[in-house]
Amino acid sequence: MKLMRKTSTILLLSVLTIGSLELPVQAASQLSKPSKPQGTTEEVNTDAPVGEQALSAVDHGENANDDTLKNIAETNPFIHILDGFDQVWSMNQPDWRDGTALTVPGENGEVADYGDGPTVYFDGYKNDQTKVVADKKTYANTEIRDPTTWEANIRYVEQVTNNRTDQEALEAYYDDQRDKIYSMMDGFGPLANTYVDIVQPKTNVIRSADEMDKLLEETTVEDESQGMGVWEGTELEDTLDLVDLIRFRNPSSSNPSKYFYSSPRPYRMNSNGEVKEVVDENGLPVWDTIGSGESAEEELPSGGKKETGERQYQHMKRM
Repeated sequence: MKLMRKTSTILLLSVLTIGSLELPVQAASQLSKPSKPQGTTEEVNTDAPVGEQALSAVDHGENANDDTLKNIAETNPFIHILDGFDQVWSMNQPDWRDGTALTVPGENGEVADYGDGPTVYFDGYKNDQTKVVADKKTYANTEIRDPTTWEANIRYVEQVTNNRTDQEALEAYYDDQRDKIYSMMDGFGPLANTYVDIVQPKTNVIRSADEMDKLLEETTVEDESQGMGVWEGTELEDTLDLVDLIRFRNPSSSNPSKYFYSSPRPYRMNSNGEVKEVVDENGLPVWDTIGSGESAEEELPSGGKKETGERQYQHMKRM
């Protein structure tokens, strides 16, 4: 399950047919182009920085492409830039923060894989009674350091979720499940249709608003540049080569920062922003089951995959 981010307004509402699929795309004629940006006569003078910043992205950005350096705040400038988050909410796990977890085995007898987040490293395999189980749970040491900001954050999520329409829920679902480049096409505004006509982007993640009040038992993973379509050799080749460079060919991913801070998803928290794990008499987590049958994975024609079958999710106290 993933965090439902703040929904954006879908501008693509007319119809693009891809094989037997119909994609919503809005006709450009229904939109007016924004006015040309106008400059100002104001002048802003800024003093040159004195000396190099402690960890500038210009000089140290390549560290984000190193398998070890990318996972540590002291060596990855993109983690360092977001360090203020630790003043709001913190896992409070020094071994994770300083990189010790990369070299010293944790409770499961293995070093950490920062791409997976800290759960296994600190907890062992809590869902398997034959495996080691740590005394220290992943979120047991967490510290809410700025309660006002943290609680306002989770309550905003609750407010949006409880008051959204089914259409807004569908838009959030698309933003979460579809390829992220595909999700950003609406940012072209009145040029979105031209973009679609040229590169022919594809998606197999298609739902309807009336499905948003139902429990969806399947998951989809679609994040393989479906939104770029077939761009090489088109008149947008240079533009999309830049997108390809930034997203796939250089170390600009936000994942190391996301996994480093490992903020819990809102669905794991109560209204105070706390994570309260439900455990049984043995201290093992209680799991909820969604779906039924054997697990199965199906490749999607446009790229990505769909997973079906029984899945387990850790049960959390909401109060």
